[in-house]
Amino acid sequence: MLVLITLHTVSPKVFAMSTETLHGYIRTYFSGDRQMLLQSGHQIKLKQVSGIPYWAITNTNSDRKRGMIECIVLAM
Repeated sequence: MLVLITLHTVSPKVFAMSTETLHGYIRTYFSGDRQMLLQSGHQIKLKQVSGIPYWAITNTNSDRKRGMIECIVLAM
């Protein structure tokens, strides 16, 4: 979560664009809208990213989470 906060702090607009393009076949992984994430799949566990207006799903495995962060960083 700290990495997400830091990336958002560096450039909120670019962070927003980077997270919009990052999603799975059905699921959306990040959003400023909690309801949108809840509607993107079943049994989703959400957590609000402290200090920024974003929510993230948290019930993916560690490798997938690392991959998502890497995609955001590369997009930024």
